Amino acid sequence: MELSRYVLPGGKLDDALILNKEAIYKGMNGKVIERFFIPAEQRTQSYIFKPLTNVETIGRERWAHTEIIPLVPQIRTPKILAQADHSDPDRYWAIMEDYGRLSHELSEEDLVLAAGVIPFWHQLSQQLVPEHLTGNKPKLEQALETVQGKWENVKCILQASGMDAKLITKFYTAINNAPFGSSQETVVSQGDFHRGNIAIQNQGVVVLDWEHVHRNSPYWDLYNLIDMTHPVIRRRTTQAGRGAALRTYASRRTELGWMGSQSELEAGYYLYSAIYSAWMLLLIEADRSKGVFRVDDLQEAEKETLTSFAECMSQH
Repeated sequence: MELSRYVLPGGKLDDALILNKEAIYKGMNGKVIERFFIPAEQRTQSYIFKPLTNVETIGRERWAHTEIIPLVPQIRTPKILAQADHSDPDRYWAIMEDYGRLSHELSEEDLVLAAGVIPFWHQLSQQLVPEHLTGNKPKLEQALETVQGKWENVKCILQASGMDAKLITKFYTAINNAPFGSSQETVVSQGDFHRGNIAIQNQGVVVLDWEHVHRNSPYWDLYNLIDMTHPVIRRRTTQAGRGAALRTYASRRTELGWMGSQSELEAGYYLYSAIYSAWMLLLIEADRSKGVFRVDDLQEAEKETLTSFAECMSQH
Protein backbone atom coordinates (compact mmCIF):
# COMPACT_ATOMS: atom_id res chain seq x y z
CA MET A 1 0.00 0.00 0.00
CA GLU A 2 1.29 3.44 -0.92
CA LEU A 3 0.72 5.28 2.35
CA SER A 4 2.17 8.55 1.08
CA ARG A 5 -1.06 9.11 -0.85
CA TYR A 6 -2.74 9.99 2.44
CA VAL A 7 -0.44 12.97 2.98
CA LEU A 8 -0.93 16.31 1.24
CA PRO A 9 2.02 18.13 -0.39
CA GLY A 10 1.98 20.54 2.56
CA GLY A 11 2.82 17.74 4.98
CA LYS A 12 -0.61 17.21 6.55
CA LEU A 13 -3.02 14.29 6.42
CA ASP A 14 -5.57 14.40 3.62
CA ASP A 15 -8.84 14.35 5.56
CA ALA A 16 -10.73 13.55 2.37
CA LEU A 17 -9.05 10.13 2.11
CA ILE A 18 -8.97 8.97 5.72
CA LEU A 19 -11.87 7.73 7.83
CA ASN A 20 -10.92 9.39 11.09
CA LYS A 21 -7.99 10.66 13.12
CA GLU A 22 -7.16 11.37 16.75
CA ALA A 23 -4.48 13.47 18.38
CA ILE A 24 -1.86 11.62 20.42
CA TYR A 25 0.73 14.23 21.29
CA LYS A 26 1.43 17.88 20.53
CA GLY A 27 5.08 18.82 20.06
CA MET A 28 6.67 22.01 21.34
CA ASN A 29 6.47 23.42 17.80
CA GLY A 30 2.70 22.94 17.79
CA LYS A 31 2.63 20.01 15.37
CA VAL A 32 0.49 17.06 16.35
CA ILE A 33 1.28 13.35 16.17
CA GLU A 34 -1.93 11.59 15.17
CA ARG A 35 -3.42 8.13 14.82
CA PHE A 36 -5.37 7.90 11.58
CA PHE A 37 -7.69 5.28 10.15
CA ILE A 38 -8.13 4.13 6.56
CA PRO A 39 -10.34 1.46 4.98
CA ALA A 40 -8.87 -2.00 4.49
CA GLU A 41 -10.37 -5.31 3.43
CA GLN A 42 -13.49 -5.79 5.59
CA ARG A 43 -11.98 -3.68 8.38
CA THR A 44 -10.21 -0.43 9.17
CA GLN A 45 -6.45 -0.08 9.58
CA SER A 46 -4.72 2.47 11.78
CA TYR A 47 -1.29 4.09 11.47
CA ILE A 48 0.63 6.82 13.25
CA PHE A 49 1.24 10.07 11.39
CA LYS A 50 4.29 11.84 12.73
CA PRO A 51 5.20 15.32 11.49
CA LEU A 52 8.57 16.73 12.48
CA THR A 53 8.26 18.06 16.04
CA ASN A 54 11.98 18.78 16.51
CA VAL A 55 13.62 20.51 13.55
CA GLU A 56 17.11 19.74 14.85
CA THR A 57 16.51 16.00 14.57
CA ILE A 58 15.38 15.79 10.95
CA GLY A 59 16.57 12.53 9.43
CA ARG A 60 17.94 11.15 12.70
CA GLU A 61 15.09 8.74 13.35
CA ARG A 62 15.42 7.22 9.89
CA TRP A 63 19.17 6.88 10.54
CA ALA A 64 18.54 5.23 13.94
CA HIS A 65 16.16 2.71 12.35
CA THR A 66 18.95 1.69 9.98
CA GLU A 67 22.05 1.90 12.17
CA ILE A 68 21.04 1.41 15.82
CA ILE A 69 17.69 -0.32 16.30
CA PRO A 70 18.64 -3.51 14.38
CA LEU A 71 21.46 -3.96 16.93
CA VAL A 72 19.02 -3.91 19.85
CA PRO A 73 16.55 -6.76 19.23
CA GLN A 74 15.67 -6.83 22.93
CA ILE A 75 13.23 -3.93 22.46
CA ARG A 76 10.41 -3.26 20.00
CA THR A 77 10.02 -0.05 18.04
CA PRO A 78 7.28 0.79 15.51
CA LYS A 79 8.64 0.60 11.97
CA ILE A 80 8.75 3.56 9.62
CA LEU A 81 6.37 2.56 6.82
CA ALA A 82 6.54 5.72 4.72
CA GLN A 83 8.24 9.10 4.92
CA ALA A 84 8.66 12.36 3.07
CA ASP A 85 10.99 12.29 0.08
CA HIS A 86 12.40 15.73 0.92
CA SER A 87 14.10 17.50 3.84
CA ASP A 88 11.86 20.53 4.25
CA PRO A 89 11.29 20.66 8.04
CA ASP A 90 7.97 22.48 7.68
CA ARG A 91 6.53 19.67 5.54
CA TYR A 92 8.52 16.66 6.75
CA TRP A 93 6.58 13.63 8.01
CA ALA A 94 6.71 9.88 8.61
CA ILE A 95 4.05 7.20 8.91
CA MET A 96 4.72 4.57 11.56
CA GLU A 97 3.26 1.25 12.63
CA ASP A 98 0.51 1.60 15.20
CA TYR A 99 1.06 -0.54 18.30
CA GLY A 100 -2.34 0.44 19.66
CA ARG A 101 -3.21 2.51 22.68
CA LEU A 102 -0.27 2.18 25.04
CA SER A 103 -0.16 2.93 28.74
CA HIS A 104 2.79 4.98 29.94
CA GLU A 105 2.04 4.25 33.59
CA LEU A 106 4.93 2.08 34.73
CA SER A 107 4.67 -0.16 37.76
CA GLU A 108 7.74 -0.82 39.86
CA GLU A 109 8.20 -4.11 37.99
CA ASP A 110 7.89 -2.27 34.66
CA LEU A 111 10.51 0.23 35.78
CA VAL A 112 12.96 -2.54 36.58
CA LEU A 113 12.21 -4.31 33.29
CA ALA A 114 12.89 -1.11 31.35
CA ALA A 115 16.13 -0.46 33.24
CA GLY A 116 17.28 -3.93 32.27
CA VAL A 117 17.21 -3.23 28.51
CA ILE A 118 19.23 0.01 28.61
CA PRO A 119 22.61 -1.82 28.71
CA PHE A 120 21.91 -3.41 25.34
CA TRP A 121 22.54 -0.10 23.57
CA HIS A 122 24.98 1.24 26.15
CA GLN A 123 27.32 -1.63 25.27
CA LEU A 124 27.36 -0.66 21.57
CA SER A 125 30.39 1.14 20.18
CA GLN A 126 29.87 4.88 20.55
CA GLN A 127 31.61 5.24 17.19
CA LEU A 128 28.26 4.26 15.67
CA VAL A 129 26.92 7.68 16.64
CA PRO A 130 28.31 10.82 14.96
CA GLU A 131 29.92 13.06 17.56
CA HIS A 132 28.02 16.17 16.43
CA LEU A 133 24.61 14.75 17.38
CA THR A 134 23.17 16.36 20.52
CA GLY A 135 20.33 15.55 22.88
CA ASN A 136 17.20 17.54 23.72
CA LYS A 137 18.52 18.76 27.07
CA PRO A 138 21.88 20.26 28.07
CA LYS A 139 24.60 17.86 29.14
CA LEU A 140 25.62 17.62 32.77
CA GLU A 141 28.35 20.25 32.60
CA GLN A 142 25.89 22.86 31.31
CA ALA A 143 23.14 21.85 33.74
CA LEU A 144 25.60 22.00 36.64
CA GLU A 145 26.85 25.42 35.54
CA THR A 146 23.25 26.69 35.41
CA VAL A 147 22.47 25.37 38.89
CA GLN A 148 25.65 26.90 40.30
CA GLY A 149 25.03 30.22 38.53
CA LYS A 150 21.43 30.41 39.75
CA TRP A 151 22.08 28.95 43.16
CA GLU A 152 20.08 31.60 45.02
CA ASN A 153 17.02 30.77 42.89
CA VAL A 154 17.52 27.05 43.50
CA LYS A 155 17.96 27.58 47.23
CA CYS A 156 14.79 29.69 47.43
CA ILE A 157 12.75 26.99 45.66
CA LEU A 158 14.12 24.29 47.96
CA GLN A 159 13.58 26.36 51.11
CA ALA A 160 10.05 27.34 50.08
CA SER A 161 9.19 23.66 49.74
CA GLY A 162 10.27 22.99 53.32
CA MET A 163 13.32 21.01 52.25
CA ASP A 164 15.60 19.93 55.09
CA ALA A 165 18.29 22.60 55.48
CA LYS A 166 20.94 19.91 55.95
CA LEU A 167 20.08 18.40 52.56
CA ILE A 168 20.35 21.82 50.91
CA THR A 169 23.78 22.38 52.47
CA LYS A 170 24.83 18.86 51.52
CA PHE A 171 23.81 19.49 47.91
CA TYR A 172 25.58 22.85 47.76
CA THR A 173 28.78 21.25 48.99
CA ALA A 174 28.41 18.37 46.52
CA ILE A 175 27.88 20.52 43.42
CA ASN A 176 30.95 22.57 44.23
CA ASN A 177 32.99 19.40 44.53
CA ALA A 178 31.23 17.38 41.82
CA PRO A 179 33.35 14.40 40.77
CA PHE A 180 32.11 14.50 37.18
CA GLY A 181 34.73 15.28 34.57
CA SER A 182 36.31 14.22 31.30
CA SER A 183 37.05 10.78 32.73
CA GLN A 184 33.34 9.96 32.94
CA GLU A 185 32.08 7.15 30.74
CA THR A 186 30.32 8.01 27.49
CA VAL A 187 27.92 5.60 25.80
CA VAL A 188 25.36 5.42 23.01
CA SER A 189 22.40 7.16 24.63
CA GLN A 190 18.81 6.63 23.51
CA GLY A 191 18.42 10.22 24.58
CA ASP A 192 14.69 10.28 25.30
CA PHE A 193 14.02 7.20 27.42
CA HIS A 194 11.30 8.78 29.55
CA ARG A 195 7.90 7.36 30.40
CA GLY A 196 6.07 9.15 27.61
CA ASN A 197 8.31 7.46 25.05
CA ILE A 198 8.19 3.90 26.37
CA ALA A 199 5.58 1.33 27.31
CA ILE A 200 5.36 -2.28 28.39
CA GLN A 201 3.43 -4.50 25.99
CA ASN A 202 3.25 -8.31 26.14
CA GLN A 203 5.96 -8.36 28.84
CA GLY A 204 8.37 -6.50 26.56
CA VAL A 205 9.69 -2.95 26.32
CA VAL A 206 8.41 -0.73 23.52
CA VAL A 207 10.44 2.38 22.65
CA LEU A 208 8.52 4.72 20.38
CA ASP A 209 10.96 7.40 19.19
CA TRP A 210 14.71 7.34 18.57
CA GLU A 211 15.16 10.85 17.22
CA HIS A 212 17.38 12.02 20.09
CA VAL A 213 20.09 9.35 19.93
CA HIS A 214 23.49 10.84 20.78
CA ARG A 215 26.56 10.21 22.94
CA ASN A 216 26.13 10.90 26.63
CA SER A 217 26.67 9.63 30.15
CA PRO A 218 25.01 6.29 30.94
CA TYR A 219 23.19 8.18 33.68
CA TRP A 220 21.17 10.19 31.16
CA ASP A 221 18.95 7.31 30.03
CA LEU A 222 18.61 6.15 33.63
CA TYR A 223 17.58 9.61 34.80
CA ASN A 224 15.02 9.90 32.00
CA LEU A 225 13.48 6.60 33.04
CA ILE A 226 13.67 6.83 36.81
CA ASP A 227 13.51 10.45 37.94
CA MET A 228 12.84 12.92 35.14
CA THR A 229 9.46 14.59 35.60
CA HIS A 230 7.02 16.00 33.04
CA PRO A 231 4.07 18.38 33.43
CA VAL A 232 1.65 15.96 31.74
CA ILE A 233 2.97 12.48 32.53
CA ARG A 234 2.92 11.55 36.20
CA ARG A 235 5.94 9.78 37.70
CA ARG A 236 5.82 7.79 40.91
CA THR A 237 9.18 6.27 41.72
CA THR A 238 9.83 4.93 45.20
CA GLN A 239 13.30 4.67 46.67
CA ALA A 240 12.93 0.89 46.57
CA GLY A 241 12.04 1.01 42.88
CA ARG A 242 14.90 3.38 42.15
CA GLY A 243 17.40 1.11 43.87
CA ALA A 244 16.04 -2.01 42.15
CA ALA A 245 16.26 -0.33 38.73
CA LEU A 246 19.86 0.74 39.30
CA ARG A 247 20.87 -2.71 40.53
CA THR A 248 19.20 -4.38 37.56
CA TYR A 249 20.96 -2.02 35.16
CA ALA A 250 24.35 -2.68 36.78
CA SER A 251 23.79 -6.44 36.82
CA ARG A 252 22.83 -6.55 33.14
CA ARG A 253 25.82 -4.42 32.16
CA THR A 254 28.09 -6.74 34.11
CA GLU A 255 26.64 -9.69 32.19
CA LEU A 256 27.59 -7.85 28.99
CA GLY A 257 31.19 -7.36 30.08
CA TRP A 258 31.11 -4.09 32.03
CA MET A 259 33.86 -3.91 34.66
CA GLY A 260 32.47 -1.02 36.71
CA SER A 261 31.42 -0.88 40.36
CA GLN A 262 27.73 -1.06 41.23
CA SER A 263 28.18 0.98 44.41
CA GLU A 264 30.08 3.72 42.56
CA LEU A 265 27.47 3.74 39.81
CA GLU A 266 24.66 4.19 42.33
CA ALA A 267 26.46 6.94 44.25
CA GLY A 268 27.21 8.79 41.02
CA TYR A 269 23.63 8.43 39.85
CA TYR A 270 22.16 9.94 42.99
CA LEU A 271 24.20 13.12 42.63
CA TYR A 272 23.62 13.27 38.87
CA SER A 273 19.88 12.94 39.44
CA ALA A 274 19.86 15.63 42.14
CA ILE A 275 21.71 18.07 39.87
CA TYR A 276 19.23 17.54 37.05
CA SER A 277 16.30 17.75 39.45
CA ALA A 278 17.57 21.15 40.60
CA TRP A 279 17.91 22.16 36.95
CA MET A 280 14.36 20.91 36.30
CA LEU A 281 13.06 23.03 39.19
CA LEU A 282 14.45 26.11 37.45
CA LEU A 283 12.84 24.99 34.19
CA ILE A 284 9.47 24.47 35.87
CA GLU A 285 9.72 27.92 37.45
CA ALA A 286 10.38 29.44 34.01
CA ASP A 287 7.49 27.48 32.47
CA ARG A 288 5.00 29.05 34.89
CA SER A 289 5.09 32.32 32.97
CA LYS A 290 4.94 30.79 29.48
CA GLY A 291 1.40 29.44 29.59
CA VAL A 292 2.27 26.25 27.70
CA PHE A 293 1.30 23.90 30.53
CA ARG A 294 -1.50 24.04 33.08
CA VAL A 295 -0.50 25.51 36.44
CA ASP A 296 -1.72 22.48 38.40
CA ASP A 297 0.29 20.14 36.13
CA LEU A 298 3.42 22.21 36.77
CA GLN A 299 2.73 22.09 40.50
CA GLU A 300 2.51 18.29 40.38
CA ALA A 301 5.74 18.09 38.37
CA GLU A 302 7.43 20.35 40.92
CA LYS A 303 6.29 18.15 43.82
CA GLU A 304 7.59 15.05 42.07
CA THR A 305 10.89 16.75 41.27
CA LEU A 306 11.35 17.89 44.86
CA THR A 307 10.65 14.37 46.12
CA SER A 308 13.16 12.94 43.68
CA PHE A 309 15.74 15.52 44.72
CA ALA A 310 15.28 14.80 48.43
CA GLU A 311 15.38 11.02 48.05
CA CYS A 312 18.47 11.05 45.84
CA MET A 313 20.38 13.48 48.05
CA SER A 314 19.52 11.44 51.13
CA GLN A 315 21.17 8.44 49.44
CA HIS A 316 24.25 10.29 48.16
